[in-house]
Amino acid sequence: MECGLGAFSLAVYHLIAHGLFKATLFLGSGNVIGDTRRDDGVPADDIYTFVVERRPLRAVKVPWLLAAMITVLVPAVVLGLSHWLVAADFFHKQGAIVLLFFGWVTGAQVFFSIHKLPSENPWRSLTMIFLSFLIVVVGYTLIAHAFETFLYPDPVLRDATYAAAGINLLAFDLMIIFFTLVLVGAWLVTFYAQSLDLEGRQGTLWNAIYLNLYALISREFYISDIYTQMSRATVAASKRVNVWLRWV
Repeated sequence: MECGLGAFSLAVYHLIAHGLFKATLFLGSGNVIGDTRRDDGVPADDIYTFVVERRPLRAVKVPWLLAAMITVLVPAVVLGLSHWLVAADFFHKQGAIVLLFFGWVTGAQVFFSIHKLPSENPWRSLTMIFLSFLIVVVGYTLIAHAFETFLYPDPVLRDATYAAAGINLLAFDLMIIFFTLVLVGAWLVTFYAQSLDLEGRQGTLWNAIYLNLYALISREFYISDIYTQMSRATVAASKRVNVWLRWV
């Protein structure tokens, strides 16, 4: 994705960071397995108490509208400010906007997942996730920009690389606005449905709407399925043409 957006330096950095991360997991797995056989070391937190020890959990939920606002706004603000402080012209590049959009969706999904987990102290969980997200985003932003400057010291070349991967500005803006509205609407519907426990109300109209919207959005509007069917139909048609024209 990063190469397609013109962010080749980020792609290189991503490969290096991912390789180091996977290598650390692989090389440290033996010690982790050995330690786990003696003591699992799992802290007695809310989730551990509920899942493993099967003790009842007095779950506390954040109001759905407030949780939705935190999910949508916090990742966007953290990502936007961190990149703006490092390089204000970062927002003038379409590839950079797409990367920020991807980071926003990923961060919002993290906050959304935390909201769904049962917890006796949800604010503590949200605070810890926020601090972790802040450290990761700020660190990644600083390193990524420094690495990009190191690989491509000429700013003209950097801008030209991003510009070469751009599309029509109007089409790009409409695409970003459309997907933003879809995602924000989907999160709001999901939070509202959970607040009314629509997931558990079988046979109701709201439950049917919720399930259909969930299926539609989770399958990405069936775009990949449609593309797959079109590809198969095209390949099948080309085979018939080859047979008719005796090309094969």
